[in-house]
Amino acid sequence: MDLTGREVFKVNNYKNNINTLFANKVFIFVFLVIVNRLEV
Repeated sequence: MDLTGREVFKVNNYKNNINTLFANKVFIFVFLVIVNRLEV
């Protein structure tokens, strides 16, 4: 049963990927809002 270590690693990796994707979307959204305000 090598389940424990690898499964925990997979779950942590999955959570990290979701967190980075979410952070990237937030960053892009904020960046677009700032650019739009500067252009107006």
